[in-house]
Amino acid sequence: MENISQTILKDLRVLEVGEGTAVGWCGRMLLDFGALVFRLKNKSIKKLADEGVCVDNALTNENLKEWLNYNKEEQENIQYSNFDLILIAETIHGFKVSDSEGLIVIDLSWFGEKGIYSNWKGSDITIQALAGTIYPVGPKDDTPVFTGETEASIIGGTNAFIASLVAILENRINTKTNVSILESNMILGELQSSDSIRFGKPNSREGINRFFPTCPLGIYKCKTGWLGTTVITLPQWKSFCELLNLEDLFYKHDLNSIQKRSENIDFIEDLMKERLRSKDAKELVKII
Repeated sequence: MENISQTILKDLRVLEVGEGTAVGWCGRMLLDFGALVFRLKNKSIKKLADEGVCVDNALTNENLKEWLNYNKEEQENIQYSNFDLILIAETIHGFKVSDSEGLIVIDLSWFGEKGIYSNWKGSDITIQALAGTIYPVGPKDDTPVFTGETEASIIGGTNAFIASLVAILENRINTKTNVSILESNMILGELQSSDSIRFGKPNSREGINRFFPTCPLGIYKCKTGWLGTTVITLPQWKSFCELLNLEDLFYKHDLNSIQKRSENIDFIEDLMKERLRSKDAKELVKII
C-alpha cells in the first residue's frame, strides 16, 4: 500500500542552488514527501569542505552528506522555468532569481538577509553559541562542549522545510522567503529560559548526559543492549522505578520531585546501572 506521506509532494520540482547541510536537509525532507529534487552542478559553488566542515570524518559528516544527496539528481544546464521551488543554500550570498520566473524561492542564510549580524561569516558553532544551546552541554565544572558541526544547520533546514510548505500552500510565486539559521535555533533558548523561571534557578551545566529538568536521562548499558531513558513527570518516574524493580526509590526515598532527583542523580544512577546489568534491553522495552 502506498504511503501518502511519500507522494503528497509528487508534482513538486525543486532545485537546490549551492551546497550546505541546512539546504541539503530541507531538500531531503521535501524529497521524502515525494518531491523531485535536483542539485545545481557547478564547480564554482562552494562545497562543504570550503566552509570548514569535516567531511573526511567517515563516521559522521561524510555519511550525512551522502544521505542528504541520495536520490537527488544533478543538472548542469538549468532552466528555472522547469522548477516550482528554488532553495538557495546558506553558503550562497546575493544569488538572484528573476521575479518573472514564476518561482517560489526559499533563501537560507546563517543570520538572515538584514540585521546587525547579516554580514557575519556563519558556522554551526557560532549559531550554537549565540543561541545558547551549547551552554548546558559538557562536564559540570568545565567549559561547554561543542555538539557537532551540523546540529544548528539541521534545525535551520527543518525550519526551511516548514517555510517551503507554507509557501506552497499560500502559492507564494515570485516571492522570496528568508530563513535564518540563527533565528531557527533561538527557539531552543526559550525552553531554557522558561525552565529557569519555573524552577527558580539559572540554566546550568549538570554533566555528561544530564540536562535539567529531565532526570534521569541517558543511555544505559544492559546485560544485552542499551536502554534510553527520559523521565520528567511523576507518573513516568513511578513507572520507571517499577520497571527496574526499584519501587523503594519511589516509596521510601524523597526523590519524587525533579529537584530532588537531580540533587541525588549519582545515587539513583548507581542503583540503575547495577539493576540494568542483569536486564535484557529488548525485554524491558516489551514491558514498557
